[in-house]
Amino acid sequence: MRRLLAALLVLAGGLQVRAEEHGMPRRAAPVRLMAGLGDHRHPIATAEPEAQRFFDQGLNLVFALNHEEAVRSFARAAELDPKAAMPRWGIALALGPNINLDVARRAGARARLRRGARPPLRERPGLRPAD
Repeated sequence: MRRLLAALLVLAGGLQVRAEEHGMPRRAAPVRLMAGLGDHRHPIATAEPEAQRFFDQGLNLVFALNHEEAVRSFARAAELDPKAAMPRWGIALALGPNINLDVARRAGARARLRRGARPPLRERPGLRPAD
């Protein structure tokens, strides 16, 4: 009986990993304030103290190169104060170019763009320079 239970637990854990590998959505835990990320603070125009705390957390997460969690913190700040512009700026900052981006993926996109572009006239086959 114990072996059966252990086998079922292993199988259930494996199924969860497989679901995530195949792009099935995973339920995200609610965004919470975390301790020990640093004390960087950048005051923003907001009447919500909680929005300020989530914005500061997002900045500290960007500086820690945890861009995915930074986006979640900035988004939470934007939810708490929809009129504040800086949380949206923070989302753009976290989603923008950074050291963690996959360079090979960007190089592949550039190569596809180049292949789709027409070559200059001087490089087209069958054309000769004018005399």
